[in-house]
Amino acid sequence: MAWSSIKTTGIVLTVSPFRESDRRYRILTPDLGKIDVIGRGAQKGMAKLAPQLEPFRILSLEVVQGRRYMTIISAELKQRLSGLHRSFDARLLASSSCAFLDRALQELGGRDAIYPELEAWLNFLDGAGEIPRRERLLLYGGLLLRLMSHLGYDIEFEHCTSCRTSGNDPFWHPAYGGVVCADCRNKDRHRWFTAERIDLRVLDLMQAAQQLTYEDMFVLTADRTIVKQYTKCIQDLVAMHVPGYFRAPYWEGVLV
Repeated sequence: MAWSSIKTTGIVLTVSPFRESDRRYRILTPDLGKIDVIGRGAQKGMAKLAPQLEPFRILSLEVVQGRRYMTIISAELKQRLSGLHRSFDARLLASSSCAFLDRALQELGGRDAIYPELEAWLNFLDGAGEIPRRERLLLYGGLLLRLMSHLGYDIEFEHCTSCRTSGNDPFWHPAYGGVVCADCRNKDRHRWFTAERIDLRVLDLMQAAQQLTYEDMFVLTADRTIVKQYTKCIQDLVAMHVPGYFRAPYWEGVLV
């Protein structure tokens, strides 16, 4: 039986061994979403496709859907993003973001805005050079907030998630996806008992991180206490709403 091939563009998220001599690639594409493909013989020393199929490269791909697996039959390099290989900080952020998307996206999921967001992120990291610890936390947290928005999780920073009025004297409730005002919390403490008071500066920082360009995020200022609460709030949102199993807080992957 003849199988028709599919041509697309993709970014390799993760690579793993498969059987004796093959490799398994999870690739994010703009039109198919995340695909799981097999590279036949890719573990062999003379494999022709293997040198192209490295993470963080933008590729032109041709795949064919077989009876059991999707197999890659050609791969051409479109953009190398060599700056990621010269900066340990940038590579750490790129690796963490690709692994996050691999866990968060189901197969054939993540179409529409996810691919251009990842492409823009990797292009930013390609030219970013060395990135200090605080900026790594702010940048990666901002990426996760954007990805969650693209995945359909709207986060409320300004208005109470219960009464929809201005969130004065706000509390943070990650399960409900944002802030709840003190009045609503006091009226129904049974419902909002896990809500925690949040500094307005943390809300401003999260909102800015979600909306600013990655380059502009370098000008954000926040002390250590605010950054710590910022990372905890984003981690709680990820744990509550993003599918996939995450063994450790997201920031551990960018603070090695």
